[in-house]
Amino acid sequence: MTVTVELVPTDFWDLARKQLDKIKPVMMLSEGTLPEQHVEAFDLTYSWNVYDVFEKIINGSTLVTVFDDVMRNESLQFPQGALRLRFNTNHDKNAWDNPAVIKFTPQGAKATAVFTFTYPGVPLMYNGEEVGNNKKLDLFEKVDIDWSKNPDFREFYEQLATLRAAHSALRRGEFVRMENSDNQKVYSFLRKLGDDQVIVVINFSMNERRVEISLPDSLKGNLKEYFSNTVKNVSQGKVVLKLAPLEYNVFLPAQ
Repeated sequence: MTVTVELVPTDFWDLARKQLDKIKPVMMLSEGTLPEQHVEAFDLTYSWNVYDVFEKIINGSTLVTVFDDVMRNESLQFPQGALRLRFNTNHDKNAWDNPAVIKFTPQGAKATAVFTFTYPGVPLMYNGEEVGNNKKLDLFEKVDIDWSKNPDFREFYEQLATLRAAHSALRRGEFVRMENSDNQKVYSFLRKLGDDQVIVVINFSMNERRVEISLPDSLKGNLKEYFSNTVKNVSQGKVVLKLAPLEYNVFLPAQ
């Protein structure tokens, strides 16, 4: 269930959760941001803090290092293991602001989706994002998805969902920030859980970027880019990339 909660005392929701769990297991999503909601009542809270910086990063007014601030602040404010709902649009933002393909451009919509599916948290995919919806949707009317539109978006989301399902590192693995030679515009990080390792590199700028990334010792061999299925040579523990505007790469160890 999902409810708007912040005008109701958290004690009420704590009690409600206990009573609901006596009936059957539930997952509770709060359309709120209070860390205290995670202590007992809610499994997920909305991560407006990530959505709110996407546009600023893409237009160049904020550096990608703000994502490090997000991670640090959440680790200090929220209970350990608290899950945040990551999104590049939702019912409110689509209706009141703009669909992701309009707000961020189609390529930016994909880049921000890659981020929400790989950064620690739980990704939200709003109605129609699977086909690159470019219209504001009414909050209270049913809107059917036109599956004939933008097959590249459908393929993209199928690949993205398959990637997350196949790699437990993306769902509950450690987050390791990876420095690169253009840390102000390009964000790179590693998710790992045991031998499962996934590298994510996203150019959040509107210009082409060339970056060099130093890899951890656990990644000594060549890398395979997930979406293009191409192998990238690793030399002396480093990989060099040339990224188009808003381009993303997701690397896995090459077999």
